[in-house]
Amino acid sequence: MFSPDQWHAKVDSGFYPYSINQSVRFEDGSSHHLTRTPSGDGNRKTWTYSFWFKHGSKTTMMDFLLANGASDPFFAFAITAAGKFQLFYHNETMLVSTMALRDRSAWYHIVARHDTTQSTADNRFRIYVNSVEVDTWDTNGRANLPQDFDGGVNQAIAHFIGQSHVGGNTLDGYMAELHLVDGSSLAPSSFGEMKDSIWVPKEYSGSHGTNGFYLPFDDGSAIGDDESSNTNDLTANNFVATDVVLDSPTNNFCTLNPIDPYS
Repeated sequence: MFSPDQWHAKVDSGFYPYSINQSVRFEDGSSHHLTRTPSGDGNRKTWTYSFWFKHGSKTTMMDFLLANGASDPFFAFAITAAGKFQLFYHNETMLVSTMALRDRSAWYHIVARHDTTQSTADNRFRIYVNSVEVDTWDTNGRANLPQDFDGGVNQAIAHFIGQSHVGGNTLDGYMAELHLVDGSSLAPSSFGEMKDSIWVPKEYSGSHGTNGFYLPFDDGSAIGDDESSNTNDLTANNFVATDVVLDSPTNNFCTLNPIDPYS
């Protein structure tokens, strides 16, 4: 972990080959969330979801991505009150990680890969943190995810980022450099790289597919603006322009520790 002086020295010296200049702040009390309903189905078997995340103060369940239709397949990728990853899918809590995101001052790069064409069940949904695959689980039910299963993501149903379909599980924290890639299962190396033993962002140069999008959150007046070639814009709910902030994975701001608020 860098000291603040070391961190800003790296920013000022051009340490990062690709700079992320901002993020969007989600506050659970304001019910900040993004929504989109695709006009038609994309690839429901194979996709990648990549983003950078920094904790806020909330310590209850929060939804990173949810797709909800009138019936199964209902999909929810979330973080639990204990900071563990959870996947609720195909009518069950399919995954709960053993590892947890505990550092509330750090930016984490999170990649979720969905590919039900894989013959090995554990390869049908994979999660990475700062390029390292999560491989220890309190619950692992991926054997119950059928091969070639058509899931809810990229279906023509409502998709939510930062909140559930009924208004709960609101996100509290920061998100940056968010990609949904429809039709490809991509490794973290498509979005980041190692430099001096540190995982840092790099610019994604591939396609986003039919229903994919790229949200750099660089315009406070258009927070859900998709800057991929698709222009699959999302609706930004309850945000204001000042929710786009300078805190970012390549310019990490100091924050008060919500775990020890009285020191």
